[in-house]
Amino acid sequence: MEKIDLNETTFIIPIRIEHPDRYRNSKTTLSFLNQHFITNVFIYESSKDGESELDFLESLGNLKIKHWVIKDEETFHRTKYLNIMLDSVTTKVSVNYDIDVILSPKNYIECQNKILNGECDVIYPYEFGMGQKMVNPNINLDEFRESGFDINYIDNRNEFYSIFTAECGHCVFFNTDIYKSNGGENERFLSYGPEDKERKERFEKLGFKVEWKSGYYVYHFEHYRGSDSSQNNPHFSHNWQVYNSITQLCINYPDRYREFYQNPDYSIKYNTIGKDKKITNE
Repeated sequence: MEKIDLNETTFIIPIRIEHPDRYRNSKTTLSFLNQHFITNVFIYESSKDGESELDFLESLGNLKIKHWVIKDEETFHRTKYLNIMLDSVTTKVSVNYDIDVILSPKNYIECQNKILNGECDVIYPYEFGMGQKMVNPNINLDEFRESGFDINYIDNRNEFYSIFTAECGHCVFFNTDIYKSNGGENERFLSYGPEDKERKERFEKLGFKVEWKSGYYVYHFEHYRGSDSSQNNPHFSHNWQVYNSITQLCINYPDRYREFYQNPDYSIKYNTIGKDKKITNE
């Protein structure tokens, strides 16, 4: 099968293998990308001993992989890890991408091209509302692999999935320059929630072209939910305080809101994140 050219796109993926589900989903999702595309994948992996648990990466020859591995910090600082990767992106399109999701192959290329053509700045590649196919753990992943990671294998077997809501998580495609020059990821959010909600509202309120794709689904492989993916996150209350303070700032002082995200305090660590930084995309 001919691979789809996604060379103008880079996927940035933070990972911690805290449960066998994460390993299973990492291998499935990355193998799916490798099956269908020639593209760029950045992975920031946090592990118990600082050694990678992704022992299959060398088999993914269609993916140009850049891989960071660190020893687990006290907090899985997702937003910081995304910014570290984003700072190294040189393609015109960046995808903030969860390791547990896939899309219809044509959806990826449509999203890339919409951004390259200037039709959109930010794309959530699924229906707003009931746009998630939650893939049940009882799916036969060996058969899915043997099908050539054909998305129809899931679509044609409704016993493998249930329809759930999707609004602003899972994955999002960005014009890289716009993503970088308007704050990237807000590092005041620690681990889980509600950084995705704040991100959506930021780019909408700053006036960028934000789109959801009617009639499309994100396929989300269900997984164990620890503190990195649930309200068990010990920083959950803190994160909502951050979100509420930003919301109030936006309501009362929209110019200050814009100014903060052009050069947020955390951007000093990066070469390309922030309005005054040099964007390295060619």
